[in-house]
Amino acid sequence: MKNLFTISVFIVTCLTGCQTTSPYKMTNTFNVEEVAWAKEPGSASISGEAFMRTQGGDIRTCAGIEASLTPVSSYADERMLLLYGSNWEGYNDSRQLPAGPTEYNSSTIRTICNADGEFYFNDLAAGEYYLVTPVTWMVKQLQGGNMMRRVKLDDGESLSLIITP
Repeated sequence: MKNLFTISVFIVTCLTGCQTTSPYKMTNTFNVEEVAWAKEPGSASISGEAFMRTQGGDIRTCAGIEASLTPVSSYADERMLLLYGSNWEGYNDSRQLPAGPTEYNSSTIRTICNADGEFYFNDLAAGEYYLVTPVTWMVKQLQGGNMMRRVKLDDGESLSLIITP
């Protein structure tokens, strides 16, 4: 009887401990007014390329994958810190980045990297953004990950970046 009780407790502990919960616990809420400036047309631009080197030395790029710019806000600051361990730059090989609220996702500017792994963002408002570029490929399983860098733009400025871990 004691063994049956011990086994039952073990099974319950395993089942409750094995539930998938997000390790990301946000404390800030998204405030659309904090990023309203980013919706205004501007004269700044960002271009660049994103790539990673495989263990075998091959180059993989973001070709055909979405790159994004998220305006800096208290919510975005916390989110990037949780996802990348930094508010300035980082790498996350997680395949399960949790989605943000609809308003947050709507504030993000998106583009698709071209066949050479280059991205272009034009007509941007001056301010600070988080640039996120995934580089992933398949060799028996999904490899690569997401890279993030915080960028600051002035009116009329054109940044050219190379993003790599």
